[in-house]
Amino acid sequence: MGLPIMRSDVTSREFLRVGGGYHAPSEGASPAGGLDIDNAGNLATDGDAAVDGALTAGNVYCAGDAAIEGNLSAADIRFTGDLEAGTGGCNKLWSRFVGGTEFLRGDGVAAAYVAYNANSVCLPVIKLPANAIHQAGFSMALPSDYDGGPLTFRVFWSATDGTAGTVKWNLRPNTHQDGESLDVATGSGSQDVTDAFQGLKVLHVASGTNTPGFATGGDKLLTVLLQRRATDTEDTFDGEAHLIGVEVGY
Repeated sequence: MGLPIMRSDVTSREFLRVGGGYHAPSEGASPAGGLDIDNAGNLATDGDAAVDGALTAGNVYCAGDAAIEGNLSAADIRFTGDLEAGTGGCNKLWSRFVGGTEFLRGDGVAAAYVAYNANSVCLPVIKLPANAIHQAGFSMALPSDYDGGPLTFRVFWSATDGTAGTVKWNLRPNTHQDGESLDVATGSGSQDVTDAFQGLKVLHVASGTNTPGFATGGDKLLTVLLQRRATDTEDTFDGEAHLIGVEVGY
């Protein structure tokens, strides 16, 4: 079988044209269409580009629609068209921190201000002693694109007394839409998180992931009941835990 005859004006050092190359003339042996690759490494195509693996680029400019199912690493991405992202995409980049003054203590004690250094810089905290199960609660509006999936919780706490042990936290989140009852069981999506005591006036962060009870997508009110399970066998810390705040994200 003989080799195909190439056009005399093709210069391989300048262009690689696949499928004719859309810079080619619209008539004759080399019609328009396909992919052009010049000697600087630039790619031009009037068709579709599909990447199954990872795509690493400097600047990415998209004037049309972009759907990426794999990994994209780029220094700069700009879209004038539509960007579609899955459940690990843009609708998962959200978090909010709830501080001590936004909590209501379940057994009637308000937030206290505690000095943690010699300059009397105070933090508002909820005090949760080791003598019983104590709890605090808060609520927040979730973003309108919340999809009903798992939420991440980070519990920030410290202590100014006590010597050793582990604090057991129990998170009980629920979500509610317009017209739904607030009178529902608080443990429908409960999650236990334990954290070992590291020292006095040291910041402790306990992390956990949980899908709230009654969770569905759409506009939602999130309610959270947070307990220190001081009477459980896993809670061995002998001091008072100071709840500084909780971060919620997804």
